[in-house]
Amino acid sequence: MDGLIILRLDIGKRDNRPLSVDTFTVKPLIKWAGGKRQIAAELFSRFPPDWNRGTYIEPFIGGGAMFLHAAPTRAVIADLNSRLYGFYLRVKANPEILYSGIVEIADQFNAAEESEKKDFYLSLRIKYNESAVDSFESAILLYALNKLCFNGLYRENSKGGFNVPFGQKKQLPYINEKDLRSVSKVLAETMIL
Repeated sequence: MDGLIILRLDIGKRDNRPLSVDTFTVKPLIKWAGGKRQIAAELFSRFPPDWNRGTYIEPFIGGGAMFLHAAPTRAVIADLNSRLYGFYLRVKANPEILYSGIVEIADQFNAAEESEKKDFYLSLRIKYNESAVDSFESAILLYALNKLCFNGLYRENSKGGFNVPFGQKKQLPYINEKDLRSVSKVLAETMIL
């Protein structure tokens, strides 16, 4: 398994059957540098047959493509980016609040005149940098900025402020409510560190 490290801890007895990827496909909610979305199926095909017997550990979750493709029965996910960590905590805890907040921002952005969109984006970026790291506001704004910034990048300045420029987007895509609920369901039994 070149280039792929799977960490596994055997913890107690449980159903060891892997989920069928054909019947349980969960899409990542955000784009992240180094994402595996395009190659997740190929990587998953190289997992050992009993991969789901233990605990799946994803130390750098990013967009979560591999984790969501595998949809493990028991998992631990982590990331050094505290705002990303907070995003997944909010998706897990209450996807309804996240959904409502994203729809509200998308409605406002999409109704804005084209000449106002860059300033709207910049105001979101300021709010994001001023928001509490683990708040719903931060999670909602992370989604919006990820979809509106240049190339879905995440970058911070030396003071820890998100500083990716506007990506000249004309529309903020609405989050798919079914996808959001599916990700929340996968996260339900996941420990987020």
